[in-house]
Amino acid sequence: MDLAAALTMIQMDYLEMPGMRLTPQQGRRLWTLPLDLCHAALDTLVATGFLARTDDGQYLHRGAAPVRIETIDPLTWTTGHNAAG
Repeated sequence: MDLAAALTMIQMDYLEMPGMRLTPQQGRRLWTLPLDLCHAALDTLVATGFLARTDDGQYLHRGAAPVRIETIDPLTWTTGHNAAG
């Protein structure tokens, strides 16, 4: 699974389960992701404002709308479609 697909899946779960708070280790098990990909996706969603990270390392939805992350073709520098598109 790539980052764009992980972002879509994680956002859908947070929207479907209001109040969900997960550590990266719990998220990795829930979404069956490698831990490094789970960290990258959660940190990306924090950077976009969709999630917040608590002092004890849990991630929760901030109430922001879902974000769409476009991929960039490194050869042409054009945006492509992500896994959700």
